[in-house]
Amino acid sequence: MQLPYFLARLAVLVILTVVLVVVDVPLLLALLIGFAAAGLATWPIGRMQRRAAARSRAAGSAAADAPPKAPGP
Repeated sequence: MQLPYFLARLAVLVILTVVLVVVDVPLLLALLIGFAAAGLATWPIGRMQRRAAARSRAAGSAAADAPPKAPGP
C-alpha cells in the first residue's frame, strides 16, 4: 500500500514549501525546492515499501505453489 509513502512525501512538501514562503522565497521556487527535497527525503521510505511488497509477492506466490495440506485426523 502506497498511502503512508504518499502522505509522508506530501507532508514534507507542504511543510517545506510553507517555511520557504514564510522566509520570502518566491512561491514557484519554493515549490520546486519542496518537490526536490520531498523526493530525496522520502526516497528511503519508498524503497523500503517496494522491497516489502516484493517480499510479500514472493511469499504469496510461493504459498500458492505449495501443495495443499492433508486434512487433520
